[in-house]
Amino acid sequence: MSHSLQSPTLSHEVLERFRSLVCIPAPSSREHQIATIICEQLQAMGLQPERDAGGNVMVEVPGRNPKLPLWCYAAHMDEIAIVVTRVRPSGDLEVARSGSLYPWKLGEGPVEILGDKETVVGIFSMGSMHIPLSERKPVGWEGVWITTGMTETELADAGVRPGSLAVLHASRRGPYLFGSPGNPMVAAWSFDDRMACALLLELLAHMQATGEKPLHPSLFTFTHNEEVGGWGMKNLARMKAPEAIIALDLAPTPPGTPLQMDDRPAIWSKDSHGHYDHELILE
Repeated sequence: MSHSLQSPTLSHEVLERFRSLVCIPAPSSREHQIATIICEQLQAMGLQPERDAGGNVMVEVPGRNPKLPLWCYAAHMDEIAIVVTRVRPSGDLEVARSGSLYPWKLGEGPVEILGDKETVVGIFSMGSMHIPLSERKPVGWEGVWITTGMTETELADAGVRPGSLAVLHASRRGPYLFGSPGNPMVAAWSFDDRMACALLLELLAHMQATGEKPLHPSLFTFTHNEEVGGWGMKNLARMKAPEAIIALDLAPTPPGTPLQMDDRPAIWSKDSHGHYDHELILE
């Protein structure tokens, strides 16, 4: 029996929902396409989503106790990406990161450059390996570029310019199943945070199908620009003033962190900006 990497064949509602979102390019500030898809899926459930001026998608759900304060459940639509800093005369693109992305996480391979008029496919490049050992060093943004095979004029016609964003090509995003056939694992490029978007969508679909309601009046939100400062959620919190915000995101497992790979959720108590609400964590 082959245990090779494969596209998903496992029948699972969340995985199917995730697969409908994973290949949509949505770097920070360019979430309009995935926001439209999410709105269409919400409307198909019989819900009436709203979009604010910044691009957040929101659905209000009545609570079993309407006197309780508003709670907010949030997942973000955007992804870490590449930003073009200069178009070289050769047509190659100098690039930097958008969000906390390191070039070695991408590896060499195809990317999609989101021009103002059309999407261009290029190759994220790191140069030849055939260099003296003394000249080898960790790969940084100054040592990578995107090879486009196009002229400056052709790129300009496509709307590719400094400030254009690029993302991993759809062919490299997954999702992929691997491991034990009876209990496989799933790998994909944009788990952060498309899986949380899929989970929120499936939760809303379940509530629509069963008539279940949350205890609190609740706002289910899909936010923009999380990877570059959380601006979507900050603006939404200011406008809607919920008592509590529960953000669904991916949990990294850095060395020394007591997390295990199982079916339990990970709950973080702090991040680099400060501590979270410990009463809410206990609840």
